[in-house]
Amino acid sequence: MYRHRDNRNKGQNVTDIRKPERSHGFSGSRLSKTDFSNIHIPRSKRGIKIFSALVAVAVMALLLGGGYLLLLRNEAARSTNALFEGLSTMVYGPFAPSNPSQNAGENQGAVPPKYGFNFLGILPIFRDIPTGFADMQKFAGLLVQTQVSLTELRSTGLSLFLDGRGSQLLAQLSNLDTDLKGLSSTGDSIRNIASEFSALTPDAATNYFSTGADLQRETDALDSLIALLGQPNSHILVLFENTDIQRPGGGRISAYADATISNGSMIGFTVSDINSLQAYDQKVVPPMQLQTVETSWKLRDLDWFPDFPTSAAKIISRIEEAEQFQGSPQTYVGAIAVSPRVVQDMVNVLGPVQLANGKNVTAVNFNTEVTQLGYVNFLNQFLTAVEKRASDLSGDEKANMLGVASDWIANRDVRVYFSDPKLEGLVNQYDLGGQTYTTMSGYVGDYLSVVHTDIGGGSIIPDSLSLNSSIGTDGTVSNDLSITRRNQNPYVNQEYFQVMVPSGSKLVSVIGNTHNTITPLMNYKQSGYIEDPDIVNIEATREVDPDSLAESYSIPGHEVFGFWFSLPPGATGTVSVTYDSPQISLESGESYQFVIERQPGENANIIYSVQAPQGWQWQQANDPMYLYSSENLPGRTTLNINLVKNGS
Repeated sequence: MYRHRDNRNKGQNVTDIRKPERSHGFSGSRLSKTDFSNIHIPRSKRGIKIFSALVAVAVMALLLGGGYLLLLRNEAARSTNALFEGLSTMVYGPFAPSNPSQNAGENQGAVPPKYGFNFLGILPIFRDIPTGFADMQKFAGLLVQTQVSLTELRSTGLSLFLDGRGSQLLAQLSNLDTDLKGLSSTGDSIRNIASEFSALTPDAATNYFSTGADLQRETDALDSLIALLGQPNSHILVLFENTDIQRPGGGRISAYADATISNGSMIGFTVSDINSLQAYDQKVVPPMQLQTVETSWKLRDLDWFPDFPTSAAKIISRIEEAEQFQGSPQTYVGAIAVSPRVVQDMVNVLGPVQLANGKNVTAVNFNTEVTQLGYVNFLNQFLTAVEKRASDLSGDEKANMLGVASDWIANRDVRVYFSDPKLEGLVNQYDLGGQTYTTMSGYVGDYLSVVHTDIGGGSIIPDSLSLNSSIGTDGTVSNDLSITRRNQNPYVNQEYFQVMVPSGSKLVSVIGNTHNTITPLMNYKQSGYIEDPDIVNIEATREVDPDSLAESYSIPGHEVFGFWFSLPPGATGTVSVTYDSPQISLESGESYQFVIERQPGENANIIYSVQAPQGWQWQQANDPMYLYSSENLPGRTTLNINLVKNGS
């Protein structure tokens, strides 16, 4: 309204100057430029009074408008910050990833600090007041509507997917996609108007930019998911692991399934033994450490890379090639790795579950039934029974399943990979994909992941880790890592360990490891085996310490220290690894981040200590020493602590 009136009046003034014959107060012929000097306007007292009155009214309007705008700004601040906090809660929802823009203890939604006020700037802002509050009302409504859609999706989505009502599932997803896009565009409008009001605190503005970017990624990924589910035939590879025999990326693969999806519904799911494809697989040279026990890099051992996306892409490629030779070619759009704990938890929550053979499976007889039926046969009967029960789950069963599903994600008992970059980006954003954490150049902190491979002897008592770090006055980070294991098996246990640390780290020593010489079981070149390019590139960086025979490798984003560790029956042993992490910058108040990741399918506990440089201390501990311990590490733990110089 105000904009329209201003533009109209300005247009009229321009017309009067250019064409005086059409203006008010002049008559006669058109005036030339020099004619303006002859125009006389009388300066009456009445005119001065009128002009003064108008100025006074304008000043009062500015003063009253300014005060009103200040009140509006504060109200806008409360409303905008509250709305954006609601958006953040909705976006991050049940996964609650580590969002760098949200700090613990931050006062969200607080009234912003006082800012200076520019009276001359209020007229343009007044025009946006109705739009701003209308957008807030729309935004609040969309938040509620989106939350309702999410609740409905969590409640009915799985049953719609499993019992043939995929069109309803796609409709729910499409509605959610529309709501999220509405939130994104309306949020941008509110942010822009609130910025004119100075109604956004700097923290709130930063939070919105971060949340808004994540929301955009979610809508992009949701578009891709709808397209994937809406295809007449999409295939996802499901991998069932055996964590009694560990590989770097998790348990060795024992079975796989082709989950076939059509128009939003799953129309096929049959579990097969992974070895059933082996006859159709290529003859590939195995990684060096497997050459003592395997003649070929078999499909079951392809979960070789700690980074699951890397392993998943290779597994999909090799299985697609094997199925091509078998005569049943498929193209997989993604892969899901599942540990035995997932099946056990489903039995615990849903049991008793009646199998096709009439037997009821419970937590008590689970292991017995698996042994009697065989794992593949058991999975086919059990998952078919669960699929039939999906639409009849009680409220408590659904809540319990959501609870254990959150644990699966946190502990990486389920890892997801998609070939679609947008879907994969969302998976990694919420740490659903088992992607290894990579430190960037200039990273202030440290990283650790200890993974092992069972080369002989099977499972063992979980690792006990102890890491003592010390930061020098020049920023050098020195580390002493101890790994303690106990073998309760009646046979020798042999493991190959990999200690993953930040790129640029230097190995100092390894003490207590086993010296082992790798002797391949065959001549691969003479036998016509092909080499895997990823393995060739990694092994090309291999360096061996002449004293300990420990190895060093370089992979993207990490240095890897490898060594053998064997234990006779009933023995306990410890390996000590000393190394230096990259030098860090020292600035008072700067955040120091420590990230530790646990191998999927493995249990581990840790005691971690880090000594501040001389003359410094940790803000959180109010002491030069910071201590952390965990009896059961999740998939990834991130510690953020602050170095403070004494006296600052």
